[in-house]
Amino acid sequence: MSFHAQAPAPATPTVPVEAVDPPGIGVWFLDNLTQPAATVLASVGIIVAAVITFIIGYLSRRQLDRHHKATHTLADIQELRRRFVTTSAQFADPSPEVRLAGVYALEALTNDWIDHNRNTDAQTCINYLCGYLTRPYAPPTHDPHLRQTVVTVDAATTVESTYQHPHDDLTVRQAITRTIATHLKPDHQHNWSNYNYDFTGAYFHNADFNDARFYGTTTLDKAQFHGDWTSFSEAQFHGETTFDEAQFHGMWTSFGEVQFRGALTFGKAQFHGETTFSEAQFHGMWTSFDEAQFHGMWTSFGKAQFHGALTLFSEAQFHGEASFGEAQFHGALTFEKAQFHGEASFGEVQFHGETTFGKAQFHGETTFSEAQFHGETTFSEAQFHGETLFNSPGAWNNVYFDWDTEVPYAAEGSKPDNVKPHDWPPTVVEPTP
Repeated sequence: MSFHAQAPAPATPTVPVEAVDPPGIGVWFLDNLTQPAATVLASVGIIVAAVITFIIGYLSRRQLDRHHKATHTLADIQELRRRFVTTSAQFADPSPEVRLAGVYALEALTNDWIDHNRNTDAQTCINYLCGYLTRPYAPPTHDPHLRQTVVTVDAATTVESTYQHPHDDLTVRQAITRTIATHLKPDHQHNWSNYNYDFTGAYFHNADFNDARFYGTTTLDKAQFHGDWTSFSEAQFHGETTFDEAQFHGMWTSFGEVQFRGALTFGKAQFHGETTFSEAQFHGMWTSFDEAQFHGMWTSFGKAQFHGALTLFSEAQFHGEASFGEAQFHGALTFEKAQFHGEASFGEVQFHGETTFGKAQFHGETTFSEAQFHGETTFSEAQFHGETLFNSPGAWNNVYFDWDTEVPYAAEGSKPDNVKPHDWPPTVVEPTP
């Protein structure tokens, strides 16, 4: 038995293996991405695309809206200004009815400007209304409709008469005054209080500004107040206010409980009727009634409060009864050369600052009973022609008269017998709480 040896299998040739790069991250992520994840990613892409589309559309619409709004606003402003030209022309019409319609049209236009936040244009309308009041006022004639009469002297004696609309504008002026006063009320929907008012030389008839609010500059210099009455009761003036040379011709004028928060002047103002400033408050840095004249039967500053640094009544004249009862003066006060021709009352007045009555003249009965003099007060060269009472003062600090010998003043003459009490100086009586 023979054995044949099996030849060994040929060796498999060794093939060098080349290095293979791994697939890219993106390819690997896509190859290994599961179906749910792919769906989510596709949804996110759709959402992002939708957001971008929405933003682009929103910005386009917003820009278009702005363009339309600007165009619309410009058209509105142009229309409002055309209305102003048309309305202002009505005030030159000879017919009072047309002018009266112009007042209410201008009121509506002012409110529209306010709604558009166009304060400058609203101020222009207000200035126009104020300007009408400052025009010279001519009272109506006996026959206001008749404007021309032509007489032809011949055998037949022909008389031709021309009739026109009356130019008397008292009704128009009163309508303007009422319109402005109404919009100065604190609760009015279209409030005009923040604007300036220039009434220089204006003519008013029965002006009623009760509870009005003035926050801007208010000028009433040389204004004429006619009619039965004029009222500024409970009004508030927060800006600079002037009534210089104003004239109040009514039977009575009321500034009762008025508040002046800014500087105030009534220089050379004339009050021809009964006048009251009772419980008025003066908070401005200064208040001036220099050379003011009060011709009425009585004038009252009862319980008025003067909180400013300086209050002036220099050369003021009071021809009727004048009352300052319970008034308070917290700053410097001067009645230099003031004249009181009727009864004057300063009972329970409080003088807290430097006060001077230098060269003041008291021609009627005058009382300072229970007054409080807390600051330096001088009556140098004052003249007391009627009985004057300084009885029971609540405070008597640094009060000087010509007959006093206290430093720095030397006695000049003796105390008149009509100045009481006889025992001088008066005995201080603490005020009742």
